[in-house]
Amino acid sequence: MKKISLAIGGLFCLLLATMVYNVWRAGMDAVVVTPGPLEIGRQQLHDQLEQAKKRESAIELQDWGSVTLLRELIKAHQQRIDQLSSNSEAAEIVAWDKESIARLDERIASLIAQQSAQFTAQDENGTEPSLLSAHPAIPAAITPSAVPRPITPARSPLSTPVTSPKPPSAEPQPSSVPQSPQARP
Repeated sequence: MKKISLAIGGLFCLLLATMVYNVWRAGMDAVVVTPGPLEIGRQQLHDQLEQAKKRESAIELQDWGSVTLLRELIKAHQQRIDQLSSNSEAAEIVAWDKESIARLDERIASLIAQQSAQFTAQDENGTEPSLLSAHPAIPAAITPSAVPRPITPARSPLSTPVTSPKPPSAEPQPSSVPQSPQARP
């Protein structure tokens, strides 16, 4: 009887040790749970935000000197804010868009200040502002003298003569500016 009780006690201890080992090992392994639809949606929104940040930073760098293009970017941000305002999970994207709008507004204000300062400096110098130099999107290397002009064919002596315009007639032309009643004859 003693041998049977020792054998049963040994099996019981072996069973107990196996259970303790399995519980310990299960606690050490990572629990893998498939994400639910809410978590998948959050991850997709975050991925979209990261992609949008990369794409928009490239666009901003390209359009950084143009007021009109920056205003178009602001409109795009505002449209996305309007679309996502009802989605509470998109708060991160809405916050990013609001920060972008503030940053672009500051840049537009600085561009306008630069242009107005440039125009006032040119007015003080008595020079007429050039449209090419006033627009920041046009490179400084493009000037009116650097723009190629069309080549006109040379006239040969045998070609038809160039007619000159009609001389102005002796009749006075009516002016488009209204005259005062005293100045009229």
